[in-house]
Parts: sequence; C-alpha cells; structure tokens
Amino acid sequence: MQPLRPPLAGPAADAKKLDRTTLNSRLHDKAPFGVVQSKMNFEVERDGNVRKSGVLTLNVLEVTQNAKSELPDQK
Repeated sequence: MQPLRPPLAGPAADAKKLDRTTLNSRLHDKAPFGVVQSKMNFEVERDGNVRKSGVLTLNVLEVTQNAKSELPDQK
C-alpha cells in the first residue's frame, strides 16, 4: 500500500473550487478537538480520469490526560 500523498504534495496546478459536501464526523465534548470519528471519501484525478478513490476513516482510540509528545523539543 502506498502512503497517502495528496495532502503533502502542495497545491495542485489546476486547483478549482470544490462543490459543497457533507463531512461524516461523530463528535463528543470530551474528545480532543471534539471529534471521535471522521470519514472522508476521496478521488485522485489526472487528466480528467479518476486514478484512485477510497474512504479514509479516522477514529480516536484513547483519550488520556497529561500526554507527552514523542517529538524532540525544538529550541
């Protein structure tokens, strides 16, 4: 399986305004950012043809307090 690249690829050369759509998210006031699940459908087009499509579902697995980042401190 290849990594998901579109969000990291920068703006598309042929960027256009998207139609409105409904995002499928489940919310809870005790979850980080209020979201416990988000489901997104996506399509990757090139030259007017759909090259890839899929569904990306993100779920909160655990909510804790006093979490510490594993990223190194930047000074």
